[in-house]
Amino acid sequence: MSALAGYGFARYVRAPGRGFLLAATFATLFFPPSLALIPFFLQMSWIGWLNSFWPLIVPAVASGFGVIWMYTYIGSTVPRELYEAAEMDGAKGFATFFFVVLPIIRPGLAAPAVWTVIGTWNDFQLPLVVLGDGTRFTVPLALTTLSTTHYSDTPAVMLSTLMGLVPVFVLFALLSRQFIAGLTSGAVKS
Repeated sequence: MSALAGYGFARYVRAPGRGFLLAATFATLFFPPSLALIPFFLQMSWIGWLNSFWPLIVPAVASGFGVIWMYTYIGSTVPRELYEAAEMDGAKGFATFFFVVLPIIRPGLAAPAVWTVIGTWNDFQLPLVVLGDGTRFTVPLALTTLSTTHYSDTPAVMLSTLMGLVPVFVLFALLSRQFIAGLTSGAVKS
């Protein structure tokens, strides 16, 4: 979703309201997520998503960081002539994105994907607010239940921490080549 929004900003430069929407998206990077915690909780309650993983997944799919990253990446990687060539070949809107732009920006997608998954996986505050059922706790929340004021099961905490790190390491190992390519693209002019 972030790539699609970034594509819209990069591709349609003369769209009405583009400047305002881009500035508003960029402005979200300056506010801490805890600022909107109470309205977010009320909204999730109204939708009926409390005690589910949806409030943790859906906002992360199209974050302001991801949109700005993809806007910048697409703007610097995909030349305007490519859009025109795709249009001449009959590709419009979504077809241009999915069949022309998406294969080109694959390295740029890996970096925000890894960044977002790790950030969401390690988040403590949002799951604490929206998850009330102990059986649905995320790894950081579950780790807090292993230690109390009077007792701490240190081996269980260490094992749980290791088990919580394994998916992050596997994800990074699978996407490391694209992640590094996405971070270093454009660093050297050829």
